[in-house]
Amino acid sequence: MKNYIIGVIACASVSFLVAEPSMFSAAEKKKNAEQEMRKELFNLFTTVKSIQESQEGLQSLFDSHTKKLQEIYIKNKESPFVTHKFLQERESEINSTIAEFKVTLNDNFKQYDENFDKISGSLEALGILIQDINAQQKKEIVSMQEQIVVLQQQIKDIEVKAREGSPKEKLEDSKQSSQKKDSKEIKETQEEIQKVDLKTMKKADVYKEAVAFYSKSDYESAKSYFTYCYENNYKPATSSYYLGEIAFKGKQYEDAIRFYKESATRYDKASYMPNLLLHTAESFVFLKDSASAKKFFDTLISLYPNSKEAKVAKQSLAKMK
Repeated sequence: MKNYIIGVIACASVSFLVAEPSMFSAAEKKKNAEQEMRKELFNLFTTVKSIQESQEGLQSLFDSHTKKLQEIYIKNKESPFVTHKFLQERESEINSTIAEFKVTLNDNFKQYDENFDKISGSLEALGILIQDINAQQKKEIVSMQEQIVVLQQQIKDIEVKAREGSPKEKLEDSKQSSQKKDSKEIKETQEEIQKVDLKTMKKADVYKEAVAFYSKSDYESAKSYFTYCYENNYKPATSSYYLGEIAFKGKQYEDAIRFYKESATRYDKASYMPNLLLHTAESFVFLKDSASAKKFFDTLISLYPNSKEAKVAKQSLAKMK
């Protein structure tokens, strides 16, 4: 019983996991999105840092060149060999260089601002994504808790059923009870039959009762009634056939063959002839008389080739070879 319960629990657990594929799939997708967002954010930070370092280098270079140009300008200005025109040209060159540096710095600042905006947007999106993941995880936890409650109830139901006994065991008990009841009823019926004087009954009624007993598998009572019919020459062919069937079911094969022969001799056109021939052959098989058995199997196949009994006869002959 313990192994049975464990097996059912395992099956229920597998069913629970299979029943929630979308839950884990959604979480996996959001996890991948978060990883991509973090990767993009890292790349942006790297780019900004590179621009910042480049900008600092340009600023240092700009300051260095400006200082040198100013020193050259002052030195040349004090020289008696430098003309006013020369100084104006040098000053113009210095101003041009300064302007170019300013443009480069402005471009770098602009790119820096753009990347900063991207980083801010990514951070905001990442925050929203994390909130969504947390909310989804809470929903998944609640759903899993509900599934656990259902699973626990199923386990309790299984344990209750296991204690009460399986349906198969109940069916077997019911069958045994029914068989005991039927056996008791048959015994009581047989006791009543012994008290009945068949001579006081009509032969047709005796025969009718005999068939009814046979249908209920009360073969002992049926045998008494069919014997009375046969001895009083009422439906002797059919009565002999039924007496043969009762003997066959009781494994009294010699008596069965004798009654079958009597029945066939009296009326060989009856509807039960295929079954009579089959059981006659099988009786000889049980009596180890293979030659006689084969003879009756062949007769059955020859006279009633399309009957279900002929099909059985062919199978039996195949086994005898």
